[in-house]
Amino acid sequence: MQSITHLGAAVLLALGLGSACAVNFDGLTYDGDDDTGNGGTGDSEFCVDFCDDAEDFCPFGTALGYEDRDTCLSDCAGYSDDELECRLVEMSGAETDPDIHCEGTLLDGGEACPDATPDPCTSFCDDAATVCPFGTDDGYPSRDDCLSVCARLPQQSLNCRVVHLGYARDIDAEKHCPHTVEDGGGTCEPAPAE
Repeated sequence: MQSITHLGAAVLLALGLGSACAVNFDGLTYDGDDDTGNGGTGDSEFCVDFCDDAEDFCPFGTALGYEDRDTCLSDCAGYSDDELECRLVEMSGAETDPDIHCEGTLLDGGEACPDATPDPCTSFCDDAATVCPFGTDDGYPSRDDCLSVCARLPQQSLNCRVVHLGYARDIDAEKHCPHTVEDGGGTCEPAPAE
């Protein structure tokens, strides 16, 4: 297996991938026995190295690569241990055979790795909890309520709520948070009944 240019042994040991798979990078065979479970989350140095390789082997802005560096860094930070480990294996192959392996390094994992695309309702409710806190007059009663409502929304209604959640975050929460909840606050279509 080819070594990855930017990923050093120390970074991989600090990463602590938790699954049982032997992977060889820069002459180190990493077997996944360190079960710290850190994954890509919060390991910004590791993601910088990963995205350096992604840019070198699977050029940004092409069909083979991430849209841009920011997208690569953001996606990498959210990968679970298993999602990340698979992408590392694919990245090592991408150095010599990008047409086959670059697809596996991306968010959807191609046909080689698990799809890491965030669920839109999970993302929406994570953001709603921060911008329009649950249990307040302008927010959902709870996370479960938010997820339940979101699951019933047609795409256009969810899009409307996402836009107003952005307005609430960036402009005026008191005015726009009501547009994100179940009844749509008179601006977005109400959620269909259960």
